[in-house]
Amino acid sequence: MPRHPKIERSANYTYYADLLWCSVPLLALSCYYYGLRPALLAAVAAVTAYLCDGILSPLHARGYQSHEPSSECFAVLLVLLLPASAPYYVVVAGAIVAVFVKEAFGGEGHYPFHPSAAALAVVGISWPDQVFFYPTPGTMLPLWDASSAALSTRRRAGPPQSRGGAQPRQRRPQKRAGQGGQ
Repeated sequence: MPRHPKIERSANYTYYADLLWCSVPLLALSCYYYGLRPALLAAVAAVTAYLCDGILSPLHARGYQSHEPSSECFAVLLVLLLPASAPYYVVVAGAIVAVFVKEAFGGEGHYPFHPSAAALAVVGISWPDQVFFYPTPGTMLPLWDASSAALSTRRRAGPPQSRGGAQPRQRRPQKRAGQGGQ
């Protein structure tokens, strides 16, 4: 019986596995606030990344490495960066971009910037209305179509705005000695 070579894990396997485990409490918290939609988005993104990784792996000489979960980790991190109301096509496109960025620069560990950040930049430029508006916390989002959810946006950067109330004190000129008002 021929002996098959032992498949060795990637050098960064535990790093990516730890990142995936660290994302579980964050996904649980987002599921608490928005329902099961964030978990379903993460599953869709991970499956998309897994499939794209298998399709794009012939681009480099090593071939597909099933024991290297970096693409799935990047996809889940992308979902955590996106709002829970993001459409599925935005999540799928972002996962494809993340895997493409990873593979285009030589695979695991050879990319000049984080694939999740690159994917967020691409989907943010492509679909800003779906990426930069967030659902109000406590809104239970439907699993399939969250387009009717109440959305809000983050405050834009700029100078501080006066919130009313006390005005800044103006400095009064001081009276000099001998200039009393008689």
